[in-house]
Amino acid sequence: MRPNSPLMITILLSSTLSLFASTLSEKVDDATLVIYNSDLGLVHEEKTLKLERGVQAITYPDVATTVQTDSVNVQFPEAVSLFSQQYRYDKITLKKILQAHIGKEIQFKSGPEEKQIIKRGTLLATDPAVIKTDEGISGGIADSDIIFSSIPSELIMKPSLIWNVDVEKDVQGKVELDYLITGIGWKSDYVIDLAKDKADLSGWITVNNRSGKRFEDVKMHLLAGDINRVSQMRSYEKAMPVMAMAAAAPVAHQAHEGYHFYSIPFKVTVADSEKTQIKFIDKKEHSVKRHYKVRMSSPFNAPSERKQPVSRYIELAPFAMPLPKGTVRTYSTVNDTTVLLGETHLANTPKGEKVTLRLGTDFDIIAKEKLLERDDDKRYMEAMVEYTLTNRSESEKSIEMTIPGVTNNARAKTTITTDEVYERPDGHSIRFSMRLKADESKVWRVNVRMKR
Repeated sequence: MRPNSPLMITILLSSTLSLFASTLSEKVDDATLVIYNSDLGLVHEEKTLKLERGVQAITYPDVATTVQTDSVNVQFPEAVSLFSQQYRYDKITLKKILQAHIGKEIQFKSGPEEKQIIKRGTLLATDPAVIKTDEGISGGIADSDIIFSSIPSELIMKPSLIWNVDVEKDVQGKVELDYLITGIGWKSDYVIDLAKDKADLSGWITVNNRSGKRFEDVKMHLLAGDINRVSQMRSYEKAMPVMAMAAAAPVAHQAHEGYHFYSIPFKVTVADSEKTQIKFIDKKEHSVKRHYKVRMSSPFNAPSERKQPVSRYIELAPFAMPLPKGTVRTYSTVNDTTVLLGETHLANTPKGEKVTLRLGTDFDIIAKEKLLERDDDKRYMEAMVEYTLTNRSESEKSIEMTIPGVTNNARAKTTITTDEVYERPDGHSIRFSMRLKADESKVWRVNVRMKR
């Protein structure tokens, strides 16, 4: 093909858009997009429709390429009866245009390049082209020498839904369309700036659009929660009422049937193959507590001596809004340098719940266990273990030590002997809570006797 041929095709493509204007407006009057965090989106669009009486086909262009056609829910004015629906998308190529012109009149260039003339004829075949003219039948004509006056109407240049309808009378009104798409999703990410007992929290929503459609100035809502999916799609009701919101308003949320919807307070444009980020939380000086936890071995599997890593946690006071699941990155500042303290996965968290995040392993707290004695018989297992906690930091620390494998029920008949206070968080472990000053160590023994 000659270099100017693609340009010619592009110009012709744009000229065919007017074919839709007589029955269906190109402009979307109202658009809403609900995005789920499971590779699913619900599109709602409204357009102005003008139809004359009779049986006809309506082409609705520019739907997503990932449309789930069995989920389409379209509402027409009362005078319109829908019979059937097709999904069409013809990716325009020179070969398709040639095939669509078979039996139609075309123009083509003839003669040497310096003395070319334009002739007319009917295209009979392609690959190679065969053209019937007043002079006879010509063959061996290059595809790049053929000129097209238009794109054939049977070629659909954008992903489109085609509805075959019967219109009782001339009508002008709205067509409302809802359909599900895949290839679109969202996630939330959080950043914490930690300073002593306060933290600044910011949250970001990232929308990833791979649906094959550009969404222009849509009202966007996000659903947090995992919905049940089945192979047979059902019609979806509108998830929530559309409300006018000021651009300065925060991202709002609304509980609905065990899920949470987050509403973006301004219209959003998301191109295909694009990621868009929206800030939805900005909390300053939120209260924070620090916790240190260590899990030891079962007394009956305790080694002769072993150190166990101590995990460092921060606990944020409850928030007044639910937090969708996502990754939390916690930062702090040391000598004017920002450092990452840890990354944590946050599960979907209802409002009013504490947020506990593991940052990593603490360098200054040492936890040891040492088996002192083992005395088993046919009916009972018995072990004495010595535990040591040491705080080598410059501040006081509160540490929780959990010892698993200590069953508590009528059958086990477990006896625990120790000088320290403990609690049972569940039926299979015991827990000690210790508060150690800087450079303080604590040593104690635990004897456990349990029926086999």
